[in-house]
Amino acid sequence: RFRIEALTGVPMAAVAIGVFGTVMIVDNWFLGACMVPLAILSGYFVIFDRKIQAINREARETWDGIRTSSNEVVGGVAEIRNHFAFDHSIGGLKRSFNNYRDVMVRCGRLMALFGAIDPLVGTLQRSVLFGVGAALCMKGTALAGFAGQMTWGEVIKFMLLVQLFQRPVSEIAGYILKWRMNRVSIRRVDEYMKRPCVFEQESPGLELPEGG
Repeated sequence: RFRIEALTGVPMAAVAIGVFGTVMIVDNWFLGACMVPLAILSGYFVIFDRKIQAINREARETWDGIRTSSNEVVGGVAEIRNHFAFDHSIGGLKRSFNNYRDVMVRCGRLMALFGAIDPLVGTLQRSVLFGVGAALCMKGTALAGFAGQMTWGEVIKFMLLVQLFQRPVSEIAGYILKWRMNRVSIRRVDEYMKRPCVFEQESPGLELPEGG
């Protein structure tokens, strides 16, 4: 299903990007050259995808380490008590929790950066659009003489074109994100399917005493 959606959605999004980008360049080549790269930044979350997936995998691994350490401590209570090794056993469990805490701290920092970039990108896009647009609307300015004068109506039209340009960019970035996630899942399933099958003999079970 994903492949079918990607085969139909990605070409249409690419065509839309080409059409809206060409219209912006034709309307005003300077403002279009400024806004096309900034509009592409709408798919910035693809840049952080690999890092987020790596941290999520590390978080699962450290959590499995906590479970393993906890089971070892609980299962070895008798030996720990006989050898008075409480500090050693608790120390190993503490290290596992510290590793998990460090991973979560790094994940929190990355998510905070991820959340801060969203308004930053939008603010940068609007600032360039209205700043350059205002300069192009002023008569007699060097920028208006260099790139061509515009009216506020044309600037507002340009803003709508930028929004239409951002939509297919976000769609393609979403397809890339889904493709990466599906590729990881498919690879894990393939690794599981390639594992050898082990058939163990059936256990005879516990023998109950007669009359029990």
